[in-house]
Amino acid sequence: MVPTAAMTTHTAKTVTLITEPHDGTRGQAFLEFRMRFKSALMSEYATATDDYSTWECCNGTDQGGDAEGADPFPPGDGPGHRNARKAAKRRQNHTYKLIFRHISDIRLRELLNELEGDTIGRDAWKLIVRECQEQITDLEVMQYKNITLAITARIGIVGVATAHSAADF
Repeated sequence: MVPTAAMTTHTAKTVTLITEPHDGTRGQAFLEFRMRFKSALMSEYATATDDYSTWECCNGTDQGGDAEGADPFPPGDGPGHRNARKAAKRRQNHTYKLIFRHISDIRLRELLNELEGDTIGRDAWKLIVRECQEQITDLEVMQYKNITLAITARIGIVGVATAHSAADF
């Protein structure tokens, strides 16, 4: 009997997670995930010889990254430049893979699946932060302003010593 496509079995690779996956919830749940994920990614490298961690890739501070302080690629088109670009590509792909595996929300996975390009790992992390980090609303800004004004007014009334009030002590 010749095996057909319907009869063929596939052995899936075991997926190793470095922390519990995130379900896409905004706010505190994401902050806790981010803390665990960062801790793990700070010691995660695409290869044994890579000088930049996966966390540095997430934040664009790896070689060729777009964040302030990132090391530039070597100049020219020599072997050093090409090797650095290849290492960056491996790092970006590795970072993307880890992020994708650690997001369980189907909506976020669909958004991640749309990403392409040389900065796919960095772009994936920016997308997750944008979608999951708690955003401050205009109402909250107004409430903070009102609280600040109230505290400032109290300090002005109670906490500021004038020449008259100092003489009374």
